Amino acid sequence: MTDKEKAWIIKLQMIQLQSENPRLDDYYYQEYFRKLERKLSEMELGEKWTREPQKLVTPYVQKAEMYDSVVHIKGSLGQVAVSTCYSPRRAIDVVHLSAPEEMYKRLLALGEMETQLLSLPEEEMLGYRELKERQLGDIFRMLYLGSEGEDPWFFRILRVRKGVQLLARLLPMFQPPHCADVLASIASFLRSSAEDNLDESLSPLFPSLMLAIPGLSFPQLLASLAALTRGCEASLQRLLQSKFTISYLYALLSHGGTLLSLVCPARDDLKKWTDLVFVVARELSLIPESDLAEPLELPSNLLPLFCRHLHPQMAHRLQGKILSRVSVPSPPADP
Repeated sequence: MTDKEKAWIIKLQMIQLQSENPRLDDYYYQEYFRKLERKLSEMELGEKWTREPQKLVTPYVQKAEMYDSVVHIKGSLGQVAVSTCYSPRRAIDVVHLSAPEEMYKRLLALGEMETQLLSLPEEEMLGYRELKERQLGDIFRMLYLGSEGEDPWFFRILRVRKGVQLLARLLPMFQPPHCADVLASIASFLRSSAEDNLDESLSPLFPSLMLAIPGLSFPQLLASLAALTRGCEASLQRLLQSKFTISYLYALLSHGGTLLSLVCPARDDLKKWTDLVFVVARELSLIPESDLAEPLELPSNLLPLFCRHLHPQMAHRLQGKILSRVSVPSPPADP
């Protein structure tokens, strides 16, 4: 290859490295050469060092805050579209974004904001954090657009995979009050949904639930439990046949037991909690063992919780039924 061809290929490759913040986006490369240059400087103190290390300079490109997709020519009947390799024509300008797409767009903007926070001085971080909270508040309100009626918008989001993945990413970012509202809404969805394939579609949401549940206060926990268990006995027994739902129920009960060991709730809240534990225990005892779902995770304090609130004989029966539905890893084979 000629030198001109080599330079052309290098130029094409370097265009892809354009960045507003090379120090942040290309950290390891920049840090490597910083240490190398310091080492060479130390060597020059003892002897002359004439050879310079080869270094690719990451091109710096300042993104425009505003972008005009057309050029307005005075006296013309039309508009000329503008598109370059740096500013391609934005087809999305003429497309109306749906609510999930708009929330994803804002979520990506939050990700970029988090990246910028890493390079900001401490005094400027407060303004960015406030902006982040406002953006999260807007996304939260979008989740509950058109919440009236038998089929709220929040329920429709949980019926599609993209909506579940979106909620799984958002839930750990929400403030505790918003988290509590989302968890109660998920419980209402599980209770009212008549679909049978929820385990597979909602499984990506379970790790985020496990991160959000420990942030619930005792009244917020009671609200989610009541939303999940409210209704007829047949409805609750149907929920006990779902892996995702029974795992969510066990996690809520487990957190309730943890809170009781740390705080002393109000008398009314304690009565509601006891009633809810009795309702769950009664339905667990009535459902056939073969119909009881295997939980995704069994909390370690769940069985002691039942022993504390129930008659020993009933607690012993529940313990045997619950443990029978938990997979026990097989012992390793003998060499």
